[in-house]
Amino acid sequence: MTTVGRVFRHAFVFGTAPALQKLAALLLLPYFTHFLTPADYGVIEVITFWTSLFLVLFGCECRAGLLWRLTATGGPDARRRVFTAALWFIVAVASLAVVLFVAIGPMLLQTQLLRAPEPSLVLVLAGCLGSDIVGIVVVAALQAELRAARMVTLGLVQFTVDALLKILFVAQLGMGVHGFFLASVIASAANTLLALLSVRGLLTPHVTALDLRRECAAMLRYSAPLLMGSLAYLLVRKIDRPMLAEALSLAALGVYGRASRLTQLVLDFYVLPFQRSFDVWRLEVHERRLDLAQVARVYRFFMLGAGLVATGVATFGCDLFTSLADPDFVAVREQVPLLNVAVLCQCGATVVASAFFVTQRTSTWMWIFLVGLAIEIVVVLLTARPLGIPGVALALGCTHAFLYAAAAFFGRRLWPVPYRHGEAVLAIFVASAVSLARVWLPAGPFWLAVSIDAALVLGYLTFAVPFARVSAAEWSMLRSRLVARLSRR
Repeated sequence: MTTVGRVFRHAFVFGTAPALQKLAALLLLPYFTHFLTPADYGVIEVITFWTSLFLVLFGCECRAGLLWRLTATGGPDARRRVFTAALWFIVAVASLAVVLFVAIGPMLLQTQLLRAPEPSLVLVLAGCLGSDIVGIVVVAALQAELRAARMVTLGLVQFTVDALLKILFVAQLGMGVHGFFLASVIASAANTLLALLSVRGLLTPHVTALDLRRECAAMLRYSAPLLMGSLAYLLVRKIDRPMLAEALSLAALGVYGRASRLTQLVLDFYVLPFQRSFDVWRLEVHERRLDLAQVARVYRFFMLGAGLVATGVATFGCDLFTSLADPDFVAVREQVPLLNVAVLCQCGATVVASAFFVTQRTSTWMWIFLVGLAIEIVVVLLTARPLGIPGVALALGCTHAFLYAAAAFFGRRLWPVPYRHGEAVLAIFVASAVSLARVWLPAGPFWLAVSIDAALVLGYLTFAVPFARVSAAEWSMLRSRLVARLSRR
């Protein structure tokens, strides 16, 4: 089997179960728009931003630290002390996070919601936050124990409970935003409890204060450099939410959030499964000093595939969503092309940034992320009010384009993979052009919309399939001929 085939086959294995879960979530996406208004979704986006910020800060990247300690520790008794110490630590941290969120959360949320959230909603959010923080350590223990099947099962259980309870609370009982998050806290608590029962063999009463101090210090030393990177990544992905709420309205944020959720499918269905396979393979290539042209070849097919998935989201995905969703969300279609640019640039940066990870120069990548965050904030401030939602989407596109360009420029000095970035940029351009064409073409009846979608996807394949077969030498020759012909003119 070829290198490309092996990497993508593993990606298929890693992604099958999560993809089924995401597919069900996609089908529920338009369903809830009939029970939640754009303003409700704006409230959900704001709340999700602030709770995610607390989750990252108080999660302390303990997952990575615990994985490292459990992997490096030999003997069952020592592993039990490591896990039990980590669990006591994270329970204490989660309790602190809950208290602080109850104390200052309403003030933070009020700045964007323009009203104080109900006390009952704050308690629900605090409970969900505490459960999610504790779940970080418990699920990390499952991962360290190589309980992959159990992790997948628990993930599916949590999703099923969450979805069914949302249908009950939001659709049947009409509880709105409160019911949306109440379902989440119950599903999160159930998942954390079931995961804890699965790793109860790692619990031990024989943990001293010295053990607790030593193990927690070791985990935090390992995780601290990763915390800033996680925080920067979160802000790049989510900082536009509260800024858009203040610049425009919660309803505009709700529409933008649904469009962003649609384009997120490119990452859910395609990039994340690929990443799990590629992360292992890239280390193998680096450590064994294998042919770097293999990485460039995988990257080429990866970007062409990403363009195809993005095209599918902008065509079939948008038409399916708008045909099933409430009419208040029809503007989602117009936001997808610009957001597709951002997502495709993020796809490119995901692979090209491998240079920072295989050479252990993640601090450089963190600083690049911080510069990208500054760019996003500045562009949002300049464009949100005059351009509206497209201005925020433009800011996100500029940010991820910068991250891709910076990863390509600095990464080649660390790991000289012969990427053909011109081809990747061309794939991004063609996929974005097809996405934009779908906005310009009429929606019409569903059969007509599907026919147009099929024609556009076929148009992208007409470009991608022959292009994928052009070798590096052939591409160089064609480019030289084109340059020579243009110079004669």
